[in-house]
Amino acid sequence: MAPVLSRENADAWQLWTAVQTQWRGSGLGIIGLDYNVLYAEAARLEIELTACTMDKIRTLEMDTLTEMNKDK
Repeated sequence: MAPVLSRENADAWQLWTAVQTQWRGSGLGIIGLDYNVLYAEAARLEIELTACTMDKIRTLEMDTLTEMNKDK
């Protein structure tokens, strides 16, 4: 179930959920989102990538990476 969002977070959440399978990895594990896909999805969804939206995506990315790698 999706969280209840304020309007100012709706675009970031829509974009975030669209790129959840687009992680880059290396021999060390998951290293971050594939930003080429993020930009393409933003264009497809007609979401403007403002500085604020990108900050929200990066915050979600860092939180997810921390959670994914906490056992390492």
